[in-house]
Amino acid sequence: MALSTLNSQAQVSAAQAYLTQYQTDNNQQQVQSVKKVNQTNATRSANESGYQATRAQQQVKNRELPQPSTSVAISKQAQEKLAAELAREIDEKHEEFITPLEPTLPNEGEKIEDYLAFKKGIKQYQIYADLANIATGSNQHMSASTAYYLSNNDGARNATVNVMNKNMQMAAMQTYYDTTQAINTEA
Repeated sequence: MALSTLNSQAQVSAAQAYLTQYQTDNNQQQVQSVKKVNQTNATRSANESGYQATRAQQQVKNRELPQPSTSVAISKQAQEKLAAELAREIDEKHEEFITPLEPTLPNEGEKIEDYLAFKKGIKQYQIYADLANIATGSNQHMSASTAYYLSNNDGARNATVNVMNKNMQMAAMQTYYDTTQAINTEA
């Protein structure tokens, strides 16, 4: 009787070892099956969702699933939901690295508008200063912004040409006066 009990205990332990090995192999096969489904879903979602979804799905695909202690069958819908949830978590974690589709101006562009108004004021001042210098004859040079203004404004261009013409006449008259004074003082 002791021999038959020992024999049956050995058979029970062998059966338990075989069952444990079978469950481990079965669990590994199910995990690999889930990975294959995730890979298939990731490929399909990547084709549908574009670059950002592809990147997230690849991270989901590369993620190791925990080894289950018991065997659980998951439906296809649950697998898809799990993959989508993991992709959303990854997207939320890496959201700061994703560039927006349209760049936005800081402060809704208020500083840009102020800067443009400032630059416009500087250019207007430069134009007025150049025109005043031309009118007084103190400087015959002009900036690019003044040249552009005069090329697009006929009235200002005519007035500037007339002033420059008068300045040249005054310079010629001044030269004539100086020359005649020098001749008269010698004689």
